[in-house]
Amino acid sequence: MLISHIPAGYIVTKKYNNIKKEEISFLKYGLIFSIWPDLDLFYFYLIDKRKSLHHLYFPHVPLFLIISFALIIVIKKLKLSQRIENIYYLFLLNWFVHLMLDTVTGGISYLYPLDKKLFYLIKIPPAYSNWITSFVLHWSFIIEIMIIIYALFLLFKERKTQ
Repeated sequence: MLISHIPAGYIVTKKYNNIKKEEISFLKYGLIFSIWPDLDLFYFYLIDKRKSLHHLYFPHVPLFLIISFALIIVIKKLKLSQRIENIYYLFLLNWFVHLMLDTVTGGISYLYPLDKKLFYLIKIPPAYSNWITSFVLHWSFIIEIMIIIYALFLLFKERKTQ
C-alpha cells in the first residue's frame, strides 16, 4: 500500500476510541503509529542506499510485532497507567494493520527468520518504467481508494455530529 496507511490508522483509532470510550482521544498517537513501520524508509534511502528491500527490516517483520506484544506483560507488571496500556495496545493494533495492508501488494516476510520470502496477496507486475505508476494504475489501487473514502466518511460523519 502506498497512501492508505494514515487513513487506515484513522479508521482503526476511531474504532479503538469508540471501544475504549476514552475521554482523551488517541488520534494523534494512532496516526503516527499507522506509519511507524515505514520510518525504516529513512534508513533504506539514507544509510542502506536501497540495497535491501525495506520490508525485510525489523518494523515490517511480524516476529518483532509478536515480541513487542509480549511487552504487555512488562507493562502490566510495572502497573503503568491504563492510559499508557491503551496507547501501547493502539500501537500494536496499528502496527498489525500496517503489516496487513502491506501484505496486499507490498509483501511481508511471515516466516522470518526461517525464510525471507515475501508473501503477497497481489503481486503487481512492473507494467511501467516507474514502479509507482505500476502501483497506481493497477486495479488493486482501488482498495487504497476505498480505505481513503471510508476514512473520509468517518471524518465527515463525526464533524456533522459535532
